[in-house]
Amino acid sequence: MSVTICIPSYNRADLVEETLDSIVEQTRTDWEAIVVDDGSTDGSVELIAAYARRDPRIKLRQRDREPRGACSCRNIAVEHAAGRYVMFLDTDDLLAPFCLEQRVRVVDHEPLTDFAVFPMYVFKGKPGGERRLWNIETEDDVLVRLLRMDPICQGTGTLWRRDSFIQLGLWDEELLIWQDIELHLRAFAGQFAFTTHFDLAPDVFLRESEESLSRGQYYSRPKLNSRSIVAKRAVDILRAAGRDDLIAEVRYLCSSVALGAAASGNLDLAREMRIWGKSEGILTAMEALRLRLTELSRASRLDRLPVFRSIRDRAARVFAIDNTVGRIEA
Repeated sequence: MSVTICIPSYNRADLVEETLDSIVEQTRTDWEAIVVDDGSTDGSVELIAAYARRDPRIKLRQRDREPRGACSCRNIAVEHAAGRYVMFLDTDDLLAPFCLEQRVRVVDHEPLTDFAVFPMYVFKGKPGGERRLWNIETEDDVLVRLLRMDPICQGTGTLWRRDSFIQLGLWDEELLIWQDIELHLRAFAGQFAFTTHFDLAPDVFLRESEESLSRGQYYSRPKLNSRSIVAKRAVDILRAAGRDDLIAEVRYLCSSVALGAAASGNLDLAREMRIWGKSEGILTAMEALRLRLTELSRASRLDRLPVFRSIRDRAARVFAIDNTVGRIEA
């Protein structure tokens, strides 16, 4: 078995058949797809079970332990995987017919590589119709890009050797968001060999939808807490890797949490992140002051007035990032 496709599933009856069809239509046939259901109630389990009956390469499992969530489901799939490689796919995304063939061919010829990164398209209507790339390769350090929330890849964009992924430590099951950032911080800062292949054809189509699980309740307190954990863990990961020179780059994760917390009324968390960022040397005194002004503006509701809203927006623009996600293919 060459590849195990690890798929978390929750209430995607409207899309999961299209996703499974894209797997069945692969030009490379020595694969298995392990779909781990997270307690769906919309009939998607029955749809997946029907596919599994028709094609034994598709295997349906139920999450059988806590916590719930996509990361637990992905890890369960990895634990039961028979493939020497693993890749991750969500039930609203699609594979190009040549995806597995292309990825396996590349990594088969790179015996020292732990994982490889591949290009993908983002789409809303027809897959690939807009030719918007998930991301592009630049000359910037991959860790810097990740810390600036312009990652060179996310979970679906890689093919991992299963043994290497287990050595990495799998997905953090406690995180509700920014799981990909945390995972790749460990991978890029660790001793894991990887290659990038942006010269190849994009082989996955990522559906851009406000309905996606990661975007639902984006500023809920549990998701803000999850992001704060990742921001703080980033400092620990960098120090353990001897990359103290990059700790200041964590300002973008820190400020993202602080600004999101302030905007959603979680002013205690905004203050906590500001104080932590300054104490760790992540934020300069001026940056911390700008975040403080944002907190005061939100707390007093003065940002309803144009002049104060302008002050708040200028403070936030200091932390703006030139993100390359979704660039139109040249």
